[in-house]
Amino acid sequence: MRVFLERGEGKDVVAKVQGVYNFGITKKKGGPIIKSWIIDLKNGQGAIKDGETKDADASFSMLDGDFELVCHGKLNP
Repeated sequence: MRVFLERGEGKDVVAKVQGVYNFGITKKKGGPIIKSWIIDLKNGQGAIKDGETKDADASFSMLDGDFELVCHGKLNP
């Protein structure tokens, strides 16, 4: 997804979504977040950065495997 946005191919997605999201990954349900990303689909051509932002429109915590399914469009968050 990062490469897709860096190539400028996310402009249509940004125009439709208009949101900034925190994604936190856990190893087990209810466990601590082991990795997090900011997915900005609100500004410019979109971007993905490590970390979290307090300005997110929504935050998601999920299992590693579920995050992969979301990214492939096989599971709705």
